[in-house]
Amino acid sequence: MRDVELHRQKQRLDDLFDRAKRLSADMELQAHFARYLCVLVSGFVENAVRRICTEFAASKANPRVANFVAVQLDRVRNTNIEGICRIIGAFSRQWEDDFMSSVD
Repeated sequence: MRDVELHRQKQRLDDLFDRAKRLSADMELQAHFARYLCVLVSGFVENAVRRICTEFAASKANPRVANFVAVQLDRVRNTNIEGICRIIGAFSRQWEDDFMSSVD
C-alpha cells in the first residue's frame, strides 16, 4: 500500500472524527457511528502495519523473501492486537515485547 493511500485513509478518518464531534445528542446514532469508526480505524491500523512490514522486508531482504512477506501480509484480514503482535513478533521477538509494553 502506498503512503498516499494511507494518508488519504487517515484524512478520511480525521474528517469523520470531526463529524462525530458534531453529532446530535441521539445516543443510538452516536453508538452506530462509534462502531463504524472502530471498523475504519482497525482497517487503517491493519493497512499501516502491512505497509511498514512490507517496506521493511523490501529494504532488508532478498527480493524473493520480500515478495513472500508481502504476499503473506496481503492475506491478513480482520486482525486484532494479538494478531498484530504475532506479525511483529515474526520479525523480532524484541519488537514484539517492545510493542506489547507500549500497548499496556
